[in-house]
Amino acid sequence: MQHDLDPPVLLAAFRRGVHGYRIGLAAAFGGGARAIIPGAGDTFSVNGQGSAATGPIWVNTVGVPARFNAKFTYDGFNRLRKVERLNSSGVVVVSVTYTRDGLGRIIGKLVQGPPPECRPGDFRYAWRGRRLLEEYEMISGQPPRT
Repeated sequence: MQHDLDPPVLLAAFRRGVHGYRIGLAAAFGGGARAIIPGAGDTFSVNGQGSAATGPIWVNTVGVPARFNAKFTYDGFNRLRKVERLNSSGVVVVSVTYTRDGLGRIIGKLVQGPPPECRPGDFRYAWRGRRLLEEYEMISGQPPRT
């Protein structure tokens, strides 16, 4: 069974249908990855295609995962395009926007928000077929020199 979560997606949006809401990192990556299963009291709103529109996410901000509410936005093929982390008042604090190529692979990630809340940056991904080869951060619009 194939899942449409990509390795660069660090914030797991839970999809409906395959295992309820139990698709997480372990289902996507197997092996040593850990899945965080929604607990009692966690609620999701669902869009017309059956994907989570709002719900909890867990982000490692200080060495341990912390729970935050988030909004999820999808492209025309119902693939995750944007995750917006919300504060307790419902205001967007951190925004993560994904760019995909024609094969649906994530080739870019733009993280925006204050440094205490996230690591802002523009990240790019290099692929060979279905294999992720490299992740790098763009600095002043240029990839790092090696």
